[in-house]
Amino acid sequence: MFRHIYVIKTSDKEDEKQSIYTFDNQEAAIADMHNLHGIALKNENLQATFGLVINEKGKEIERLAASIPDSNN
Repeated sequence: MFRHIYVIKTSDKEDEKQSIYTFDNQEAAIADMHNLHGIALKNENLQATFGLVINEKGKEIERLAASIPDSNN
């Protein structure tokens, strides 16, 4: 079993969104992570996004992250 842990923060919402998705195989988990990461990068209100795929033992398989500097901070 593999888990995709996903976090996104946008400027149009106060709270960040956190999600955990479960997959039977590594390829599906990584594909989901890349898909959600790509969707997040298209969001004009994106502040930060983070995706992590781990196996059933908690070992990191792959991760993606992006953040947009806030000119007001």
